[in-house]
Amino acid sequence: MKKQMILILAGMSILFAGCMQDNSADLMEDIKQSQTEGTFGAQRFSNNTDQNHAIRRADTELLTYAKEAGAYLEQTINQLEDLAPTFQEDSFQADSLHSVLSTIHSIKQNSERFHNIRIPHEFEGFHQIHIGFITELTDLERVIDDMREPVDPRQALNARVHYENIMISHKSMEREFMSLSEDYGFH
Repeated sequence: MKKQMILILAGMSILFAGCMQDNSADLMEDIKQSQTEGTFGAQRFSNNTDQNHAIRRADTELLTYAKEAGAYLEQTINQLEDLAPTFQEDSFQADSLHSVLSTIHSIKQNSERFHNIRIPHEFEGFHQIHIGFITELTDLERVIDDMREPVDPRQALNARVHYENIMISHKSMEREFMSLSEDYGFH
């Protein structure tokens, strides 16, 4: 009989100890949660005008950057396509080298202006691709700067490879831009 009583008391003490597991932090969390939830557990949202303005401002910032990015992509692809015949020729001429360099300088100036615009976090991937684009553009500029008449075929091949990499980077930026435009509804 004594063993049964001890077992019953031990079982009841374990049961009561288990029921009293809520500590004050959990209780406070439950109170906060019940205040923010509606009658049927739906999340209540505050009607804060300042928050709404901040959201609208973020959307405006995103759309402004998207507009700049679209214009930048269009301008650079036009300039890069103008260079395509130069890189399709078997050899480079001195006047074509100067034309390529002036186009590269123009693209780099536009890139610096575009790079100085505040980048929304949604465009971080686009920005990383853009950095690769600028790196390839700088490498092409260095190769073209180093070319002397007569142009070494290996230098010409190196320049073509950098040009192709620039085009691939640009296509990647375009894909990222289109993906973002589908996700956020601009374009």
